[in-house]
Amino acid sequence: MLRALYGLFLGILSISLHAQSAFKPVFHTQKKQFTLSFESVHNLMVIPVMIQGVRFHFILDTGVNYTLLFVNHRHDLARFQTEALLLSGLGHGEPVKAYKTEGHKIHIGKMTLPKQTLLLLDKENFSFAKKMGTQIDGIIGTAFFQHIVTTIDYGKTKLKVYAPEVFTPPKGKRFEQLPLDFYNNKPHIRARVMRHNQPFEGTLLLDSGSSDALWMFENRLSDFQETVFFEDYLGHGINGNVYGKRSKVDLLDLDFVRLKKVKVAYPEPASFVTMNLKEDRLGSIGGELMRRFKLTLDYPNRRLYLRKRPRIHAPFYYNMSGITLQYDGVEVQKQRSYAPTKLDESNTNTSGSVEIFLSEQVTIRLANIVVVAALRPGSPAAKAGLEVGDQLLRVNGKNLACSNSMSSMDCFKKNRGPKSGLKSAEKEGLCINPLPYSPCWNKFGYSSMTVPLILRETTDWVWALEVTVMVFRNIPSRLVS
Repeated sequence: MLRALYGLFLGILSISLHAQSAFKPVFHTQKKQFTLSFESVHNLMVIPVMIQGVRFHFILDTGVNYTLLFVNHRHDLARFQTEALLLSGLGHGEPVKAYKTEGHKIHIGKMTLPKQTLLLLDKENFSFAKKMGTQIDGIIGTAFFQHIVTTIDYGKTKLKVYAPEVFTPPKGKRFEQLPLDFYNNKPHIRARVMRHNQPFEGTLLLDSGSSDALWMFENRLSDFQETVFFEDYLGHGINGNVYGKRSKVDLLDLDFVRLKKVKVAYPEPASFVTMNLKEDRLGSIGGELMRRFKLTLDYPNRRLYLRKRPRIHAPFYYNMSGITLQYDGVEVQKQRSYAPTKLDESNTNTSGSVEIFLSEQVTIRLANIVVVAALRPGSPAAKAGLEVGDQLLRVNGKNLACSNSMSSMDCFKKNRGPKSGLKSAEKEGLCINPLPYSPCWNKFGYSSMTVPLILRETTDWVWALEVTVMVFRNIPSRLVS
């Protein structure tokens, strides 16, 4: 999948621990309500948080109980009184060591959450900045939602936060109300899913920390096994990487709306064997699907209010290329430009022309380095010859070094989109030619060719995209034509 570890794994950080603080939030406004902007990154919400006078950036995740703070275990633990423990969650691997610290105030917007418990995890094991392209310092879930009412407007990237006593439920035909069913302080809704003419009914976790549309646990679907799929990397859980199948369900029925051809991921059963799941839970609804609604979560009264957004029935697309991207620091770049410094009208000739003098200007800037972190085996990108470690420079003419996000990667998710230009560079200095063509290397070490990226799973799913690939490798001069 071409993403900045795009499914971002996050909702994948499902941790089964005891309930969060019972202390209610303190509002610093008479109206007991306020609006808070969030940053939308790969269908996830990132909000500003203050702890001990320090500003952090947290993912807002309905799928976690505890508040997680990523710190440097070697240098930062001395600042806290802690208790060591082990965490188990999604992923293949051993439990992760964490440190529990209590009694902290968390300031969010015009609200303070008193006497909060934090779990400190070593940030060296969770390099979110690389994978998301933005600073991520922690994750907050139940502590934020459990005593308030929150309206999430993905379109305007705004949260509206209310104390329960001042909230008025929305009315009108455009709003639908569903009951929330809580298990381990996490919100679930009932839904029906249809796949291969087999109906399944149960609960789905509302998981704002997952950037995927829908996850389902295949071993919980009676007498069912997905037969039309491709294997893929799904994300990163608290206990390591998560792999599984990707496919589409025929229908997702939420009573008031029926969505067709919703893309789904089936994680390997071994990746969630340690998790305490609700008995009738089929899976999770993630950010890609949640963002198709304006929704209000009323935890105290166990209610969910939904309003459909205009593109509620827009098609769901996969990333076709098979590339997983991540940021790999910055590099210094020089950019030359020329500006006029003087006009000389004394040498005006009979045509009335004017001589213009230009001066060279050099701008030094720090540019993002975006590299291929992983390739899906057998994917179009792998067959085209791209390799892990290749540095992407441009997509559709857009310089990734100047971008603080990977939104330009969305061109690889279209059904039959326009031609896309992708430029790749490799720092390793290897002279190899894995492409199924005969590229002609120029004297600068660049080669250009058109590569069809095609993913065909069934007669119903056909995606075709032409990508012009420019690969830079420091090849020996004797091989340069």
